[in-house]
Parts: sequence; C-alpha cells; structure tokens
Amino acid sequence: MSLSKAGWVAMVGGVLAIVSVFLPWYSFDLLGTATTFKAWGTSTAWILIVLALLGMFFAWKNSASGSKGMGVGALLMGLFIVGVVSVNDPSNAGFDSVVKMYGFNMSLVSGLILLVGGIMALAMKKK
Repeated sequence: MSLSKAGWVAMVGGVLAIVSVFLPWYSFDLLGTATTFKAWGTSTAWILIVLALLGMFFAWKNSASGSKGMGVGALLMGLFIVGVVSVNDPSNAGFDSVVKMYGFNMSLVSGLILLVGGIMALAMKKK
C-alpha cells in the first residue's frame, strides 16, 4: 500500500513534530548565563509525540481505507499540536526576555503541516 499525497504531507508533519521535541525551544538569560530549554523531559514532549503518532496513524489509515473519519483525525491531531504548543508559549505568561528558538517554531509548523494533510485527506476522492 502506498501513501496518498495527503498521507505524505501528514507524515512529514508528524515526523517534524517528533524531531522538534529534541531541539531547543527557548533561550533566556538566567543570572547572566544564556540558558536553552528543550521540550524533551516534559509532559509537553510526550503529549506532542502521542499527538504526532496518532496523526501519522490516521493519515496512514486514511490512505489505506479512504475514510473521511481518518482525515478528520489527522486534521484534529494537527490542530491539537498547534494548541499545545501555543499554550506553552512563555510570552503568554509575560516573560519578555525569553527568545523562541527553532524547536518551538518547528513544532508549530509541524502541527500546521499535519492539519493541512488532514484537510487534503478530507478533500480526496475515494478510488
């Protein structure tokens, strides 16, 4: 079985979400020392990994069955990833000295890519 274009897009989004967990998310100055923070080791990391794996599963199942429900599942997982990452934005808590780094940005983009894959899956016609 081969993946549809929507499945590949969603898979890329899921893989990027998992990779983003291991990259630096924030940088801040702590007592004169530049410090970086990764999501790995936090509950956010596990939530993102589970959401990404579920999104990838839904995309794979959508390619296999053409079920609209699986496309909705991939779309929702992408939306949940964007929501989880947005909630963990330190600028929402008033920390102005925190700089968002590429891991944070990649996780947001990965959620959007997964969301697009879900939308593409919903627009696909069953063969």
